[in-house]
Amino acid sequence: MATSHHREVIDDHMNDSNWKKLVDLGEHPLKGTTLELTVPIKVNAISKRYHRALSGAMLSLAAFDSIDRSAGTDSTSVWAEEEEYARREHASDVTVMDIYDIRMEKCKFDHST
Repeated sequence: MATSHHREVIDDHMNDSNWKKLVDLGEHPLKGTTLELTVPIKVNAISKRYHRALSGAMLSLAAFDSIDRSAGTDSTSVWAEEEEYARREHASDVTVMDIYDIRMEKCKFDHST
């Protein structure tokens, strides 16, 4: 067998595997339970992931609202201008994305006490 044939066989196997995953994407059996052995119950995986993502989005929104309320309007307008500038210029100069880095001064500790 030639190298090209090996690659085609591997590609065919991978495509078949990916197709089977795609077809069964929405469900998976309950692993590690007695129900797995007795009753073929399927759980909608996409629905579970959606609810988990929705919960995380709600937590993120609450955190953002808290930060937004605590920031002054001057700070918010400056941040919006910086963000707009970074969106426009990041293709030509990637250093404009440094505004998203955390900028904090390190605390100095007195170890003598």
